[in-house]
Amino acid sequence: MDFESFGNLSIDEINNISSVFLSTLQSMTNSQPIIYSDAFAAQTVFSSTLVEYPLWVANYGVSEPESNR
Repeated sequence: MDFESFGNLSIDEINNISSVFLSTLQSMTNSQPIIYSDAFAAQTVFSSTLVEYPLWVANYGVSEPESNR
């Protein structure tokens, strides 16, 4: 899932949409999807309710990855 444009959605709405999308995708494909995000969104937007999905943190053009706690 590459969800970057949040518009006026609240954090709760973003996480609810993400959860429904990811669970539906997993059900339809019988494969575990992953979350693709920048470090800021991974830290501040996506909640711990999504921890069952692997996280790919994009951090291009840097000599050292940003900490993602």
